[in-house]
Amino acid sequence: MFKNLTLIAFVLLFVHSAKAQSIENYFAAQTNQLQQKLYLNTDRELYFSTDTLWFSAKLLDAKTHQPKSEDCNLYLEIIDEKGKLVDKKLFAIINGKSFGSVTFTENLFNEGRYLIRAYTDYLKPLGEELYFAKGIYISTIKNASSPKQKRLKSKKLFVDFYPEGGFLLKDQMNQMSFMAYDENGKPIEIRGSLLNEKGEKVVDFNTGYKGRGRFYFVPKTENYKIEIQGYYDVEYDIPSVQNDGAKLMLHAINSNGARLTVLSNIPGDSYYIAIFHRGDGKHFIKLNRAQIERTITIEPQYLYSGVNRLVLLDNNYIPQSERLVFVDKGEEVDLQLELNQEQFQTRSEVELDITLAFANESNEYASVSVAVVSENAMAANGVQQNIRSYLLLDSELKGYMPSSADYFVDDDEISAKEKMDLLMLTNGWRNYLWNSPVDTLRTEDTQFGVRVQGNVKRLGFNIPFRNTEVFLNVLNDAAPVWFSTQTDSLGNFDFKNVQFADTATVMVQG
Repeated sequence: MFKNLTLIAFVLLFVHSAKAQSIENYFAAQTNQLQQKLYLNTDRELYFSTDTLWFSAKLLDAKTHQPKSEDCNLYLEIIDEKGKLVDKKLFAIINGKSFGSVTFTENLFNEGRYLIRAYTDYLKPLGEELYFAKGIYISTIKNASSPKQKRLKSKKLFVDFYPEGGFLLKDQMNQMSFMAYDENGKPIEIRGSLLNEKGEKVVDFNTGYKGRGRFYFVPKTENYKIEIQGYYDVEYDIPSVQNDGAKLMLHAINSNGARLTVLSNIPGDSYYIAIFHRGDGKHFIKLNRAQIERTITIEPQYLYSGVNRLVLLDNNYIPQSERLVFVDKGEEVDLQLELNQEQFQTRSEVELDITLAFANESNEYASVSVAVVSENAMAANGVQQNIRSYLLLDSELKGYMPSSADYFVDDDEISAKEKMDLLMLTNGWRNYLWNSPVDTLRTEDTQFGVRVQGNVKRLGFNIPFRNTEVFLNVLNDAAPVWFSTQTDSLGNFDFKNVQFADTATVMVQG
C-alpha cells in the first residue's frame, strides 16, 4: 500500500482563507493570546570560577517576534543540576530591553552544569514552560575547552514511541518515531527490532540523531514488543492500534511545499486540513472522499517560517489527527564584520564595522549585542543555543531542549531537515506551545521595580494602626528617595514599583 501511495499523481488543492463561519468558530476556539517571549543573549555558555556572566535581554511579541516597548521587571534565576535555586536577581526592562551581569562567586557556585531561567510578571503565572531557559557550564579548570563528560554505562533504558498523526491505524502504512534515553534523561543511541505477538520480527530500527529515530510498518495486531541490542532492562509502551480512523502522513517538505496523505479506514467521509501558525488559524483545505489516500501538496505560500501545525478535521470540525512541520524559509540576516586591525594590544581601541552581507535599500534598524571573550572560553562543541534556535524551537516546543542550535546544521550522517523532522515527530508530538489557548486572565499585575509590603501594629500589642501614614526611605549612592502611603483597615501597607539601582538600604517608618 505504501508504494502505491507514492506512485499516485499529485493532487493540487485550492487553499482557502478561513471564511466559513464554522471554520471561523473552530479557529476562534483554538486562538492563543500569548503576548510575550523573553530572550537572553549571554556572552558565552562556558564559564570559569569567579567569572562574570554578561547578558542582553529582549522582550518580544510572542507571535511576530517584533520588539515590545514595555517597562517591567526581569527575574533571573540560576538553578544547579539537582534543581536547587542557587541565585536570583532582579533587573529592569526599559523600553523592551535590559542588560546586566551575574558573578559566579566560589561560595555559591561549584563546578557543574546550571540552568539560567528568566521571566516577567506576565509570564510567571503562565507556567515555567514559558520561561526563558538556557544551560551553561562552570569549570574550575582554566583553559578548559569543553565541560567534563562522565562516561558511565546506563543501567536502564527508556524508549518512548510516537506514532505520526497521533495513533496507529490498522492495515495502513504508519510512520512510528521514537526517543531513547537513560535514567538521567540523556539520549542513547540504540539498535533494535519490533516483534509481533508471536515473537516474529516485523522491522529493524535504529536511532538517527540524539536518541531519536523512525521506522515504517503496517500494524496487523494489537500487541507488539521490542528487543534492543545490548539492553535487557528496557521500559517502553507501544501505543495501541485503532481499527478505524483518519490520520495525516507527511511524505516530504521542501521549497515546493508539503506533500502529505490522509489515511482513512472510514468510508464516505470528507475532511478539512486546518493550518495554524503560532496560535492563529491561517488557512484550510477541504477534501472530498476522492482525495483521501492520494498525495496532497500544500503550496509554500500557505506555510510559514518555523513550526506549522496541521490539524485534520472531520465534517463536524472535530480534530482527528495532528502533525507539526518545520519550514525554513531562510529569512535570517547575514552580517559582515570587519576590524580595524588584526592584532590588538591590551586596552587598545577596537573599531568594529558591521554591515549587511547583501545590498539593502530599506532603512532597517537593528539592536546588536557584542561580547569579546577568550577562545579558551568557547566550548569545543560550539554554541548550544542562539536567538534563531530559541525563538523557532525552544520557545515553541514545551520543555527544556539542550543544543537546539544543532538542528539547523547539516551533519555528515544526517541533514538539518531530517533532524528537524525527527524533532517535530518526538518533542513536538503533543508538546507544542500553541496547542491550547493560554489563560491570559491569570496574569499578575506588572511590576516595574521592587515591591515592599508589611504591617504596622502598636508596640507590645496585636492592634493594627489603621489609615496611618507610612514612609519608605531608599538610601544608596544616588540621592535619597522618599515614598509614602497609608495603611488599610488591617494596618497593611504596600509600596509598589519602588525603583533604584544596585545595592541600597531601605528603611520603613510608621
